[in-house]
Amino acid sequence: HSEKVTTGIFCNDWFLDYVLHSARKKCEEKGIMAEFYLQGYQNAGGHNEKLAKDIQGLLESAIQNTRNELYLQVANVKGRIMIKMECDGKEDTFMWS
Repeated sequence: HSEKVTTGIFCNDWFLDYVLHSARKKCEEKGIMAEFYLQGYQNAGGHNEKLAKDIQGLLESAIQNTRNELYLQVANVKGRIMIKMECDGKEDTFMWS
C-alpha cells in the first residue's frame, strides 16, 4: 500500500509555500487542475508577507471564479516579480515590486 505524496516545497519562503499548498488543496477539493511554478524567486530563507498575501488574494479570487484549470507562475524578471495567472484560458500578468 502506497500513498501519493501531494506536498512539497515550492520555494524557500515558508509563508508563500503555505499559501500555495493551501490553494492547491482548495483546488483539489473543487476538482480544479492547478499548476504553480516559481522561477528565480528566492528570498534568502525569510519571507515577504506582502507578496504572499497578494498572491493569496489573487488565488482565492481565481479559485472562486475557475471551473477547470488554474495556472500560476511567479518569476523574477530583472529584479521585479512577475505574477502570471491563467484561469480557464483567460490570462493576466502582473508586475510586483
